[in-house]
Amino acid sequence: MNKPQLIRLIHVAKTQLGMDDETYRAKLDALTGKTSCSQMSLDQLNAVYQSFKDAGFKRQFKKKGGARVTPNAKGQSKAPEIPKIRAIWCVMAEQGFVKSASETSLNGFVKRMTASLNNGAGVAEVGWLNSRLACQVLETLKGWHLREMKKALKARRIHLPRDRSGRTLESYDPVSSLYVRIIQHDNYLARHHASGSHMLDTYCPFCGYRSEVPAPTDCSEKWDSLAMCPACAKQVFRVITSNRIFYGKGGVRL
Repeated sequence: MNKPQLIRLIHVAKTQLGMDDETYRAKLDALTGKTSCSQMSLDQLNAVYQSFKDAGFKRQFKKKGGARVTPNAKGQSKAPEIPKIRAIWCVMAEQGFVKSASETSLNGFVKRMTASLNNGAGVAEVGWLNSRLACQVLETLKGWHLREMKKALKARRIHLPRDRSGRTLESYDPVSSLYVRIIQHDNYLARHHASGSHMLDTYCPFCGYRSEVPAPTDCSEKWDSLAMCPACAKQVFRVITSNRIFYGKGGVRL
């Protein structure tokens, strides 16, 4: 397949797997170091496409003589939660929380979970779940993912996100968004380390997150544009010197 065909199929896969834009771009970044298909080479697009196939994407072909339908293997309509289950499983594999993103591994998890939820009668295939069981499996999977993300953030001494009133947000969506930002920032730093960039230590005055940034090549003091802290997502100005990075709230020099 050529690049336009692969890009079109990747966008179809994103929809079929129920990925939101943030999860989708995090997946692209984890696979290729790029967040847009238009920036990728043919080999990178093939790698993304294969990853989506491993996560459960099935290419569908139009049939002559009637409207296309997409029942699962048992002829039942798919529950709307199933693509979300597959997408979260794929993300957990990329983040190292499960060993494999394959459908076989996911089916093993589904069978174990549904056996405990369905009086010992486990469902062998994720595509066979009815809406009730799919909803329960989805919430169980999100709960597991949430616990693993919190554990990883705690190990790195990264605070959970807070709302404007200062209340800690512990639910799935805000914690997942935080974790994706941290992973993206880690990948950004890894690329600079791999290229031999000189790195400087820095921190955020809002949440205390400590990290690194590439040093300016001319080693002279300069103001950057607004930069976002990956941990608390607040906008701060950076001033870069040859030795340290100083962050200032609202552009105030420290």
